[in-house]
Amino acid sequence: MDTNVIEDEIYSFNALFFQEIEGIVNENLDFIEINKLNVPKENYTIVTDFLLKTLKKFRVLDSKSMSDTLKKLAYDIELLQSKNILLEEYIKNIKDIFKNKFLITSPLLSSLAKNLVRLKRLEDKTDEDEQEIDYISSDFAQLKKIYYELFYEIFLEDIDTFREGLLTSLNSKAFYFDKILWIEAAKSIVITKHFQVLKLSNKLNTKDYLLYTTELMRPYTKEYKYLQSCLRIYK
Repeated sequence: MDTNVIEDEIYSFNALFFQEIEGIVNENLDFIEINKLNVPKENYTIVTDFLLKTLKKFRVLDSKSMSDTLKKLAYDIELLQSKNILLEEYIKNIKDIFKNKFLITSPLLSSLAKNLVRLKRLEDKTDEDEQEIDYISSDFAQLKKIYYELFYEIFLEDIDTFREGLLTSLNSKAFYFDKILWIEAAKSIVITKHFQVLKLSNKLNTKDYLLYTTELMRPYTKEYKYLQSCLRIYK
């Protein structure tokens, strides 16, 4: 069988399966390009959880401290994070996706499967029926193997492409989120007073806040190691 036919089926399936994620990726990458936004060399995707957690603390201190811009960035970051996690789940479940979602969309495989089920349900099977069942079963198994090998390869390629786009967008938005978070914090009387109490009044930035936070923690815990990885971005 011509593998181009199989590949076309897979590409058509993927186009629908990844439609939402592709739209999110394209929208974000277009936004970065149109507005000539910075995509830093440092991996700001690592620090996003800490930044979002910090924002929640700031909102407790001053509920009016978050601008619409910061709200939108927080929403976008959480959305991009969730879609990246979803792609990771897809990687773990490729075989199930192939079996439970793709097979029914394939004209050839679904036709063979239906024909096989029909023959197996016959109450009074003739010798010819049994031979046909064996023949179709063999064909179905061989074709399914060929399909799955191609599906696995193409599906992973698409995931890699979308993950790259998601992480590029997340890195850029996390970079600007980091900057705007502290600019707005500095404008809040309540938040600045809080940092004065912490003796960090002149250190309204992520690096110094990370250093302060880690100094209060027990070393070598999971959270401590995470914050240390965040600090590497700011060296």
